[in-house]
Amino acid sequence: MAEEFNEFIESESARMNEERKEAVKAKGYGEIIKASVGENHFEFVKEVPREGTGILAGKKIFKVIVNGKQYDYVVNPRSSQYRDILTNLRQGKTKLRLIRTGTGKTDTRYTVIAE
Repeated sequence: MAEEFNEFIESESARMNEERKEAVKAKGYGEIIKASVGENHFEFVKEVPREGTGILAGKKIFKVIVNGKQYDYVVNPRSSQYRDILTNLRQGKTKLRLIRTGTGKTDTRYTVIAE
């Protein structure tokens, strides 16, 4: 009985994840990547960031390449991270190191450094 229940949970979770991915694609978003704690290497595509809609309303969405795969990267335009990204892009620097410290809403900070 417990094994059947666990299989049900796994299959439903997989189905819901696929549905969410399809809904995100239908809205025109690619796979969204988040910076993990520590050092992240992103190559920003020279493209105007899109305006987010729905739960991403008020955010800017950049296209980035990580390990040869393209993702969408969401940034709050009122953040210093957004300003630092734009400063580097204005200087023609698209390969950036994003260093994330902290894990919560109140203690997370980003440092943006050109490679």
